[in-house]
Amino acid sequence: MSSRKRQAFKTQPRTGRVCPGHWYEETLDWHQVPWHDRDVEARLSLIWVGLLGAIESVDILTTAVDRARGTIELAPLSAKVLDQGGLVLFMTVKVGLVAAAAAAVLLALRWLRNKRDHARALHIYVLSAIRVATVVLAIASLNNALLLKSLS
Repeated sequence: MSSRKRQAFKTQPRTGRVCPGHWYEETLDWHQVPWHDRDVEARLSLIWVGLLGAIESVDILTTAVDRARGTIELAPLSAKVLDQGGLVLFMTVKVGLVAAAAAAVLLALRWLRNKRDHARALHIYVLSAIRVATVVLAIASLNNALLLKSLS
């Protein structure tokens, strides 16, 4: 058995049984990824943040047009924001959400560059959350557009 395989098996602290080592550290290790792939991942992260911003702006636009036509917002949190501060507060909250997502991506990319522990796992988590939010908001914006079309 090679030394690498021996190191992959460690004993559990309480039971003393042999268990596989931290397999996720090998698959998510940033040091093993070529530089070209790192650059591609960084660019993809920024593209997804840009897509999130575009979808948020479409959501703001469709919400504003729908409200001008007399419909009500069905999402409870968005409805509360619109009732409290109108469209300006709604737009401010949306821009703030995109800024927070961009800050999270930039922080994860910085941690990756500095080779911090578990930075790649954090980056994958943040990027996955942004991807899911972008797809969900795209569906919500499409629903708003279809609602607008049905009112016409």
